[in-house]
Amino acid sequence: MAKPTFVVYREAIRAGKAPEDHPSREARLRELRGGRPVEAGAYVLYWMQMYMRGSENAALDEAIHRANELDLPLLVYQGLNSNYPEANARVHTFILECARDVALELAERGISYRFHLRRTRPARGSVLVHLARNAACVVVDDFPAFILPRVTDALVRHTADAGVPVVAVDANGLVPLQAISKRQYAAYTIRPRLHARVAENLVPAPAPVLQNRDTPLLPVSSDRFVELGSLDDAGLAAIVLSCDIDQAVLPSLRHTGGRRAAKTKLARFIEDDLERYADLRSDPGQAATSGLSPYMHFGCLSTLEVVRQVLLADANDESTDAFLEELVVRRELSYNFCHYTPTKDHSSLAVLPDWVKKTLSEHAADERNPTYTTVQLEAGRTHDEIWNAAQRELVSTGTFQGYLRMLWGKNIIRWTDSYEQAQEFMIRMHHRYALDGRNPNTYASILWCFGLHDRAFREQAVLGKLRPLNSSSTSRKFDLEPYFQMVETAVEERAMPILSDSPSKP
Repeated sequence: MAKPTFVVYREAIRAGKAPEDHPSREARLRELRGGRPVEAGAYVLYWMQMYMRGSENAALDEAIHRANELDLPLLVYQGLNSNYPEANARVHTFILECARDVALELAERGISYRFHLRRTRPARGSVLVHLARNAACVVVDDFPAFILPRVTDALVRHTADAGVPVVAVDANGLVPLQAISKRQYAAYTIRPRLHARVAENLVPAPAPVLQNRDTPLLPVSSDRFVELGSLDDAGLAAIVLSCDIDQAVLPSLRHTGGRRAAKTKLARFIEDDLERYADLRSDPGQAATSGLSPYMHFGCLSTLEVVRQVLLADANDESTDAFLEELVVRRELSYNFCHYTPTKDHSSLAVLPDWVKKTLSEHAADERNPTYTTVQLEAGRTHDEIWNAAQRELVSTGTFQGYLRMLWGKNIIRWTDSYEQAQEFMIRMHHRYALDGRNPNTYASILWCFGLHDRAFREQAVLGKLRPLNSSSTSRKFDLEPYFQMVETAVEERAMPILSDSPSKP
């Protein structure tokens, strides 16, 4: 049977008309605490966590619908603490840049927005809990990974006595997570299930307009909030420096956060690189990938608007399908894994298929030669110039090239004392340096290096039957000199002490 393609949906996108069986709002909802809206509630509260966009946002739309139904104002709230794993200046800066764009976009729509920043780890009460207790109902983002499920559960617990209804809205992908009823085990199993639902999700319902524009009366002082919309880059940088976080991980010079930057990057990709994506996406020296992963992670763009723009571009069919296969099928396979897998197991090898567990058990005692300490690996000090370049790109820019990310992971397995140590290091590097590092794609891609969503290959030392990517074949396949030069330029521009004495070529 031929693989389903995405180009067949072009005409539906051009027509811009939702089909008769357009999914209801309920398709993306998950009730965390039910009940009737609190009659004394002063507003509807939307806690924006991972969908950092003021439009094309199903969670925001749901909050507007509920505010209109209750004839109440809407309050959109965002918060940023200093106690998330590997909290640092790079991630803080990107989030604040995203939030600044949200503030501006919501102001244009007449929607009240407040941003609370905890500069130090000790806190004096929860602003969010106070806001939630005074709401008629609460809408939250239904993001299935990192600390988000835990902090959402904490909000539900801490507001139990108030009885305020809480609903989570899935605005993660093109097809709602709950539309695929169970965990899928490979791209070939989820692909037909996704395509069966693509058509009905191609055209969104019209965006609702907030009716009650009154400014919500809040139970906390206005001095608890930061007015991000009026701050320039220097103002944001000053805020970041005031926070009790790791200041050694410097902001990215390659990626500026926010919806405006995301739209610009998408437009440039479609104009300059989409046409050559199928042929050159794996070649590190060609830079033919989209660079959208940080923006997709933080929700600056919706999957649907990216699908729409790519299908309207009329690029060649092969590249269009190759890109949308990654954006929809592969990405939503990762979200499916995290949605149906307990959060604690996202960083555990225990969730791997039985054939993987067997081959890893059989090869756990294999000799590793060479081996490197985590200090050497983090600084990019190995014998392998390709691996060093990938690590240095990650540390200096906040992302690294997709094909090399997989090669990077395979070599870490070869060079560390145990499979568990290899996974722990990969996760820490993504949490510490990657702007897309706390995403379902991260956890699933790391586990892919250990055989998740993959098949068995010919057996070899250490890797057993895992897929055997290696640097020697990569160097034969691609001209890597342009990539090496790009990395060295990035390292020079974003001077970081950890890279100052770590040459990429031994």
